[in-house]
Amino acid sequence: MATQQFTLMPQQIATALNNNFRQQFFDADKTSAKALFTSLQRGEVVPFMEISIGEEAKVRCDLKLDHAQFDGKLNFSKFRNALDAHLMRVADRLAAGEELHIFRSENFNGLVYNHPGPVRDDEAVNFLLSGIEQKRPGVLIVHVFFVDPALLGLS
Repeated sequence: MATQQFTLMPQQIATALNNNFRQQFFDADKTSAKALFTSLQRGEVVPFMEISIGEEAKVRCDLKLDHAQFDGKLNFSKFRNALDAHLMRVADRLAAGEELHIFRSENFNGLVYNHPGPVRDDEAVNFLLSGIEQKRPGVLIVHVFFVDPALLGLS
């Protein structure tokens, strides 16, 4: 059986991710959304979604959260607020037909959507970003992570 190669553009992936993040964390019941967050917060890599490419191919996406750079105590509400701000910024650019701000990650072998989602924790402001990494053919890891504001030039 021959192996076919498919290419997904970062904008296509961003659209699919935005839709699924909305379904999993905002449209789903709070108990399910909070359980997903708790698994991520414990360091688990969880099945997140599949992207269909044509009639025969699918790309599995697993989700991973890195909150090591979060300054303060991360909880579900703060995570959702930061994620919401990040998703709105990405969605606004997509809706306007504008290019996304994307760069290569230094922490994982993939792309980062540089549209920071800010959230305040007491006096600190934290910024959430997302990115994608191809783990192997047909499998992506979706990274959601907090970054030091200084790295974004926002300190």
